[in-house]
Amino acid sequence: MAELKVCECCGKETAAVFITKKTGDSERRQALCLQCAGKQKIPTVREYVKRQKKPDAAVRICEQCREQPATVFVSVSTDGKAPEQQAFCAFCARERNLPQVAETMASMEMSDEELRQIHADILNQAQMQKPKGILQKLRQIFKS
Repeated sequence: MAELKVCECCGKETAAVFITKKTGDSERRQALCLQCAGKQKIPTVREYVKRQKKPDAAVRICEQCREQPATVFVSVSTDGKAPEQQAFCAFCARERNLPQVAETMASMEMSDEELRQIHADILNQAQMQKPKGILQKLRQIFKS
């Protein structure tokens, strides 16, 4: 098994970034932790570190009913413009007859009442979790 390297800059953290520094005619490989690599302004590392510090994304609400959390996401492109993402709850997606939802419902032979019950159960269980956990559980039903 390979041995983990320690950051050559601070000597405290495990190295996660390996770069090659060129000085004149010579090259030297350097092992850095994320914090030290970020301080050295390595562009890709700085962006990665910024993304890691962002809080959990907010739960999107259904664009149609504006009541339920969105669990079905559809990219729509009109007139050659860049695709726009639309978000719907399972119920509104079913009303719109979105193909993936319709296929899932047909294959599971799920009635509207069963869908409502599953949706309510998942939301009740997930109330104590972060919003991200709620979305993951709901998306398991409607895998795209």
